[in-house]
Amino acid sequence: INPSRKHTSPPYTCMLLAALLTAAAPAPPDADREVRMKTTRQLKAVLTAVDVPFSESASKSDLRALALKHNALAKYEALRPEKKKSKPARPSGASSESA
Repeated sequence: INPSRKHTSPPYTCMLLAALLTAAAPAPPDADREVRMKTTRQLKAVLTAVDVPFSESASKSDLRALALKHNALAKYEALRPEKKKSKPARPSGASSESA
């Protein structure tokens, strides 16, 4: 052991390990359904947006596998969060009773 060599402190080691495990973790179960609901055109757009290389002649199942492997939908949503549609507000003067 070299006493002049500094060791990485435990918090940094844990953070590095957590980052590596997160990057290598498979896509969450609901991601599979989200990927299956996308069209071929949408999958190609998502993969292109998150810089995942793919063949233009790739089948839909190949595109799905790539999207799941690279967790492309989560990355895409982080880049372009969709605005949730709000429910229309009820008129302020409306009530269930009529006069």
